[in-house]
Amino acid sequence: EGQKVHHGVEFYAQRSLPSWDDAIRGLLRSKLLDSALKPASFHAVISLLIQNGDTSAVEVARDQVRAVAVDGGCDLDKAIISACQLLLQAPDDAWGEVWAAIQSTPDFASGFLASLAQNPYGQTSRLVPKLRESHLADIYILTQHDAVLIDTNTDQWVTPGKHLFLLRLSIINNLANRGTTAARREIQRIREVANDEELKLQLKYAEDLAWRNTW
Repeated sequence: EGQKVHHGVEFYAQRSLPSWDDAIRGLLRSKLLDSALKPASFHAVISLLIQNGDTSAVEVARDQVRAVAVDGGCDLDKAIISACQLLLQAPDDAWGEVWAAIQSTPDFASGFLASLAQNPYGQTSRLVPKLRESHLADIYILTQHDAVLIDTNTDQWVTPGKHLFLLRLSIINNLANRGTTAARREIQRIREVANDEELKLQLKYAEDLAWRNTW
């Protein structure tokens, strides 16, 4: 609590996990339901719980994502965090709800892309291999229509620049190296709509590699 007062963020040490008991889990679950909990603290708590198999935290995350499509007053920051955590742990189960939120709410779609693009070598590098080929292609195509990032210093939407380029490149490279017919098909789908001149050569190379891997 002292950390919360002085820093505005609560900290939860990973090394304390072996000593967890029901009381500690219950305390952390109650934090998730605190509307005053800041996004950074929400991320720390929900990721810790979900990574350790807490089904209650999974349901909280799913409720956050579902609320986007039905409640204009939902907390978008927490919904975006929840979406990423769900996709990291159970991508096939979570994708339908995340995609529904993306399609229904442009601000959620923009924030979701921003979250992926801002950390291409961290969380996103763990997430991309877990998603199906069609899901990766959907994300790539979405960037063609909604190329924005969140500026965390001003809470405004800003031009994406290099980060979005790296996200697209990560998706292309992953698809190219999967060696599946589905990956080749999705690369072809991307090429039909891609308008990024810098990535046209990479897309062509990815398609050629995918053909070789599935020959």
